[in-house]
Formats: sequence, C-alpha cells, structure tokens
Amino acid sequence: MMIPFVYTSYKNSRLATAVSFCGAMFYVFDVYLIVSFIWNLDSIRDDISTAELIPLLIILAGIGFGLNQWAGHIAKKKAEKTSAESIRTPSAVTSPLVNRQCPRCGTEVEPGDTFCIQCGYKL
Repeated sequence: MMIPFVYTSYKNSRLATAVSFCGAMFYVFDVYLIVSFIWNLDSIRDDISTAELIPLLIILAGIGFGLNQWAGHIAKKKAEKTSAESIRTPSAVTSPLVNRQCPRCGTEVEPGDTFCIQCGYKL
C-alpha cells in the first residue's frame, strides 16, 4: 500500500478521499505561510517571528501527514472488508440441500437448518 503524502483520490472510499483532501489543505496552508514569510506578504513578518513560524509549520505539516496516513488506513480497511465479502463462501441459505434430508439419519430438514433436529449432524 502506498503511503499517501499529499492528496490521494481513493476509488473505494469517499471518506478516505475527503480526509486526504483535508490533509492536503494543511500542506497548502504551510506553503502559503512560507511564501508569505519569504516575500513578506501582508506584512506577515510584523505579526510572526521565525521562532514562532517554524514550530507552526512543523505542527501543520504533522497534522497534514497524520490525516493522510489516516486516509490510507481507512481505504485499506475498506478494501480488506470488500475483498473479504467477495471471498465469502455461500451459506446454507443461498445453496439449500437438494434432497432436504439429513445424510446420516434421513430426517427431513428445512433449507436454512445448520444441524439435523433428529441426530444433530452438521449439515
């Protein structure tokens, strides 16, 4: 599984895609702050110092990275759940017994029964 870093669109989970998008917005805000600070847009250097900016950038990048990791986890769990459901074998309800009798004692059984009511044989 790929480790998402910026933004990933997951085909199997809209929630994972939305969380990844939110994480990407933290990266965009990080870049905005860096560019604003370098070019002194909106006189940002008057409001925030380098000592305050660096921890803020680290925190924002960490939140973005954490959200993207969470999005990857959500998509992975969804993919595992989907594949497990597709592998599941048919149950007795979907494939009823042909003769509707217990193979051991011959007692008539219902299509949804798991055990014979007479002898307890697992159907």
